[in-house]
Amino acid sequence: MSRLTWRRQPNETGLAKVCQSDRDAELRFNGETLANVSTTQGGGYYYYGCGRNSLRLNIHFYCEESAKKACKEWVISSPEFKLKQLNKGNR
Repeated sequence: MSRLTWRRQPNETGLAKVCQSDRDAELRFNGETLANVSTTQGGGYYYYGCGRNSLRLNIHFYCEESAKKACKEWVISSPEFKLKQLNKGNR
């Protein structure tokens, strides 16, 4: 069964781990990354993928969960995702 899942990017290693920032979260479908939720320099969150970047649209989020929710809603409504679902069903 195919479903949308979130995956956290891996942590840094060695000395880079000391000053690493929050890891981006990837929204994946069948192992393919469709969109990402990332942190802004000011400490907020934004999402990008499937032809949209919320930061360019001045849409900022104060918590990661609300950014993830908005990102998932956007991906599900995008034509790219609907096409991927149809292509998966034809295999």
